[in-house]
Amino acid sequence: MTDVTVTRTLDEALETVWARIGDWTNPSWLPGVTLVSTDGPVRVLSVPPDVTLTETLVAKTDSSMTYTTADHPLPITDYRATLSAHQQEGGTLVRWHVAFTPSGASEAACTAMLTQMLTAILAKV
Repeated sequence: MTDVTVTRTLDEALETVWARIGDWTNPSWLPGVTLVSTDGPVRVLSVPPDVTLTETLVAKTDSSMTYTTADHPLPITDYRATLSAHQQEGGTLVRWHVAFTPSGASEAACTAMLTQMLTAILAKV
């Protein structure tokens, strides 16, 4: 397994940040993503132009959620991610940790791709 972690500190209270990013059924904070459906812990997301992602929530607390993604176009398998928020002096640290197995591309290429993608998404939070 390979790990990627990206973080961003926001000048807001934990409760405010988590209210925006912590609702499994409301991915509106993800740029360009729309919710297609939810069925218990499983959600299906649409990403333009024609990508569909199926994600399964496996754990959730008041400030973190862990999910897996089995249906995606990335050259990886065994995708498991934890999105969390932690109060710290002066704001909230948002942390996105992903563990995966490269498949169809090098570990370095997959790591760079995921780091760039997650960093760009967190920049919009």
